Amino acid sequence: MKHLFSIFNVVAALLLAGAVYAVGWAGRAPERPESPTYVLSERLPVEAKVYYLNPSTRKLQAEARNVPVVQGDQNPQGIAAAALSMWSQDPPKVR
Repeated sequence: MKHLFSIFNVVAALLLAGAVYAVGWAGRAPERPESPTYVLSERLPVEAKVYYLNPSTRKLQAEARNVPVVQGDQNPQGIAAAALSMWSQDPPKVR
């Protein structure tokens, strides 16, 4: 009769135990992520100059308008984006 604890049997038992552990580890449920918290922001009016082309003089004409900007977004890029969207939506009346 051969030895029970031969090198082949020990390595095979370790591989079998590792495979059982890997199957158990891979089959567990993933951790549940935290849900994001959304902060509603208030839009405040900020006065900005919006430039339009005057058709009669073919020059830029400045017009002061109140553009709504998100409260935490009071930076030049936020104001410029709001002014650009207002410029594209509402051209001034020709005087």
